[in-house]
Amino acid sequence: MITVIAISLGLLIGLILLRVNAFIAFLIASLAAGLFAGLEPLIVVSAIEKGLGNSLGSLVVILGFGAAIGKILSDSGAAQKISQVILLAAGDKYLPLAMMVIGFLVGIPLFFAVGFVILAPVLFSVAKKSALSPLYLGIPMVAALSVTHGLLPPHPAPVALVKTFGAAMDTTILYGFLIAIPAAILAGPFFSQFMKKVAISPLKLFDTPPLKNEELPSLTVSLFCALLPLLLLILPVFIPVGSSGMVSELVLFIAQPFITMVVSLIIAMYLLETRQGKDMKQIMNQFEQAFSGVAMILLIIAGAGAFSQVCSQIGLDEYISKSMADVSISPIFLCWIVAAGIRLAVGSATVAATATAGMLSDALAPAGVSPELLVLSTCAGSLIFSHLNDGGFWLFKEYFNMSIKQTLMTWSILETIIAVSGLAGCLILNMFI
Repeated sequence: MITVIAISLGLLIGLILLRVNAFIAFLIASLAAGLFAGLEPLIVVSAIEKGLGNSLGSLVVILGFGAAIGKILSDSGAAQKISQVILLAAGDKYLPLAMMVIGFLVGIPLFFAVGFVILAPVLFSVAKKSALSPLYLGIPMVAALSVTHGLLPPHPAPVALVKTFGAAMDTTILYGFLIAIPAAILAGPFFSQFMKKVAISPLKLFDTPPLKNEELPSLTVSLFCALLPLLLLILPVFIPVGSSGMVSELVLFIAQPFITMVVSLIIAMYLLETRQGKDMKQIMNQFEQAFSGVAMILLIIAGAGAFSQVCSQIGLDEYISKSMADVSISPIFLCWIVAAGIRLAVGSATVAATATAGMLSDALAPAGVSPELLVLSTCAGSLIFSHLNDGGFWLFKEYFNMSIKQTLMTWSILETIIAVSGLAGCLILNMFI
């Protein structure tokens, strides 16, 4: 395990000091970690391939088509139109809070990456229109997306942990909101106050010259195209429980992220591009720019996934869980600290949360502590200090076009604030339950 930690530190040094390409660095570190830990070479290769595939999966479509939709929203003026409305409704003073609320509403039904790529073009347009730092406005939005993804059902980790700990779903959701809202405020609008003067140049993909008001699409069309992925993804909510038939199957089919992004892209292309007179050659050129703009992001996320998979193959998550399981401390804090340790080692918040629950749920069953708080404390711990081995770290870094140091000082701190405030919320609630 010391070898794996040393290689992780070497990866950090290589990325920051030697400026090695992140994807290459991850592949080298993955090979080194697996071989030095005693795994057979073919098993190491297999783990790397599995990590690459698992990390990309549907992200290829989500990020690729999401970037294409974002490019259309930017170039057509739809993002500019939406940003005008947000500015008019919130004003400069309340923009960070408004972006947090938008992130919260979008983040409840959507995965973090999906919500991020949907809201990114609108965020950058609002920042440009208001002449405020994209980071100042982006941190509240991203904090809300992270909080909802990490702490609230129907997202994977909270839902899985409700079953593992034997918690009640409705009570978990209630407690989750009581903890998530203060956490989002602290990690969002409050933390962003320290970022007002931080100058960054976000992803050039969405940096388009402003259009004249008469050239902008209508607000209805702009909002429809921007929110269509969200609307399609939440369609299953309206299907009665236990229903079946052609309509139900069609809705479930359309609500798959892959299909949702394809349908949304085609409709946005028609409403904002072809209907406005653009020919197919111009539209395809936009697509090429969009895909090339996120290609390296996808590779880096895949590399982080490969490294995480090798760490899991070595058994680093189990080692950390077992080493902490016999420590005599509060069950709430124990779940949090074990999940935090696995998160730091492996990178994936979902893996950290589910691994912790699998290791500790039976041992903590007789502890007399609310299982709902065990769910939430585990989920909170799994969010701590996202760094180089987490795909979310690289998504944030590349979209905001920041250095590794800047990302560690913003995104990683943001995630830590959520984790710590989540723990504090669980401990406070435990005093009254």
